[in-house]
Amino acid sequence: RRWRLNYQEATIGPFTEPYFAYYWLFVPQSGYGVSSTYDYNMTLNSVSLSIKAPDNTWKIYGPGKLVKTDNNIFSFELDIPIPLYSLSFAASNYYNEFNAGISKSGVNVKGVALKSNLTKAQSVFNIAQKVIDRMEEIIGKYDFGDLLQLADIPEFGGGMEHTTIIWIGSDIINSQTLDAQYVTAHEVIHHWWGDNLMFLDWPHFWLAEGFTEWSTIYEAIPLITDENTAKKIQYYWRRYASEQYAQNGVPLRFSDSDDMMSYFNEILDQFYKYGSSVVEMILKRAENNFSLNRYNLLSEWFNRYHHKSATTEDLRQFLIDYTGDYNFWETFFNEWVYSTPCPEIVVSDYIYSNGSLSFKIKKTSGNQNLKDLSIYIFTANKTVQNTVTISNIGEEKTISATLTETPEYIAIDPDFYYVFNLSKERWNGPTVDFSYPDYNLSPAPLRSDISIFKMKKFLHNISR
Repeated sequence: RRWRLNYQEATIGPFTEPYFAYYWLFVPQSGYGVSSTYDYNMTLNSVSLSIKAPDNTWKIYGPGKLVKTDNNIFSFELDIPIPLYSLSFAASNYYNEFNAGISKSGVNVKGVALKSNLTKAQSVFNIAQKVIDRMEEIIGKYDFGDLLQLADIPEFGGGMEHTTIIWIGSDIINSQTLDAQYVTAHEVIHHWWGDNLMFLDWPHFWLAEGFTEWSTIYEAIPLITDENTAKKIQYYWRRYASEQYAQNGVPLRFSDSDDMMSYFNEILDQFYKYGSSVVEMILKRAENNFSLNRYNLLSEWFNRYHHKSATTEDLRQFLIDYTGDYNFWETFFNEWVYSTPCPEIVVSDYIYSNGSLSFKIKKTSGNQNLKDLSIYIFTANKTVQNTVTISNIGEEKTISATLTETPEYIAIDPDFYYVFNLSKERWNGPTVDFSYPDYNLSPAPLRSDISIFKMKKFLHNISR
């Protein structure tokens, strides 16, 4: 394999040969018109990588441990399985190292950045240690030695979870926003979901991105912002998952014969946002239907496939074994994982008069069964709860309630038990949404396209 070296630039790469993607040292063969039959093994059992620098002013950071330097050749070894796509390195003759923290378990976080970005990189990369602590608390050990490196990469679109040597783009670092910390946290978390518990092949891609995105939004973001902002982000992610893919989505677990690169170019974000929403749905059902602790379930799933590759079917079987209920999870996966997302419901015909409220709710698409869909009606001093079950397309139900005050807000499924698109074109009442009041009243704290933005250079390169 060849890689480009331009002695006039500060970084080696990125790769521009036709068989190289921007993000990867190696790419899945199915990405370039080769039958996916030959793309069955995405795991490296171990890594031994040597990189020759142009001269002794260069610094190179690679996977695992630096075991030897000799005549400007840097040799790295990592004796742990990793995904093929997560193998890479970072190199520059302008890099400056800094200590970005140390986890409670002793993992050293090293940052490397161009001098011009050093201060900003320090403020962004310091989230990594907090994320490691949280993930080790709820999921399991960071199991790639005692070092995690984060590298500032110029002219790079966002972030990439290269094992032990994460890439974060300079434009992300320089933004100095919550987006930058989101991207950094997301890539760190991949060292549990994706780099450690790996997906077997691309139809199971959502296992990496869905679980990583869930952990980022529900566990990492609360570490770096206030509770109200974190709740708003969770709301917006659920809203994006339903609004964007009710019409043009594909099953999370798509067919083995499908062209995964076309999905990556057209609907990549679905595997992040809708995937994370489905993870939350799984955890809600574990809690509500089986009285299980969500973190115990996640930790057990992680340990079951620790440094192994898993499929969607493995997750389904794990949940069946863990809860002892085959029919429940078979139905859930058929409706929410193997089917096209997601159902749409229409609210209409609102009437409120003399303390009596009524409105209609109708399911217009999707084969998902919305059983005991929760509805909260808020007045100035009281909240009234109702439920409704809508199973079939075209089925319509009337919601009624007796109130002593005028309704001010109506929330449908505000605890995110389901994911659906809520059509309000025929709505004539107070604000109605799938969140508690206030979560949807201000601009989203994160870019709605942050996952796509994170991958934009990858998409651009693959599209050429």
